[in-house]
Amino acid sequence: MITIKIYKNIEIRLLRRADNNKIVYVPRSLYFGSIVVLNKVQEIDLFIELLNSFVTNRLQVNKFYELANLRLQIKSKYGQKYLYIESENNKYYFEKYECSFITRVLNKILNKCTFEEFL
Repeated sequence: MITIKIYKNIEIRLLRRADNNKIVYVPRSLYFGSIVVLNKVQEIDLFIELLNSFVTNRLQVNKFYELANLRLQIKSKYGQKYLYIESENNKYYFEKYECSFITRVLNKILNKCTFEEFL
């Protein structure tokens, strides 16, 4: 198992294994700190879509979006809109540029992976 730091305390864990004489990487879970927040590829994909939707102003204000162990909402703080993410007792605020960066890094990693869930 390898761990790749995405941004601040967000990490993705991948299973590294040999398959037909080549090394493949299989996504296993997304962590916020030491807490597993997503553990299916489909959940990680939906998380990316929610982040992209925030960046492109497609999320509704004052609506909660729930995904596995995450609860997301647009909130205003210091006169600016942030994507508020809550996981268990942890609370995070992300600006649009941070969400854009996280999605870009996750997409680069996932593009190099093998997806066993779909096989």
